[in-house]
Amino acid sequence: MSRCRRYGGARIEPDWPACVAHTADLDCLACGACCREAYHAVEVGPRDPFVRAHPERVVSQDGRLNVAREGKICGCLAPKPGAWPCVVYDDRPKTCRDFERGQANCVDARVRLGITP
Repeated sequence: MSRCRRYGGARIEPDWPACVAHTADLDCLACGACCREAYHAVEVGPRDPFVRAHPERVVSQDGRLNVAREGKICGCLAPKPGAWPCVVYDDRPKTCRDFERGQANCVDARVRLGITP
């Protein structure tokens, strides 16, 4: 049985498409919505290992540390046709590690980009 990813995880019977936002499987590499223009900043703490490992990818804005962006997308992405790989995935900031596939923020990012209705 599937679950509606946008509306609190309600159960969806296989023959009843009750959730218009239902996505059977989410592929982060093909999507990248969370790292694209859906959100404007990724704040990192000064003690986050990412700051020491990748100081060239960190900027200070209004007294806060953020992952640098290139235009509207995260500066850690290396977009290719059909893929949004992160070049620092193994060292990504805690904020990114805490972002879970299919959870509310993920679906919100997909909705903002028009990937999920």
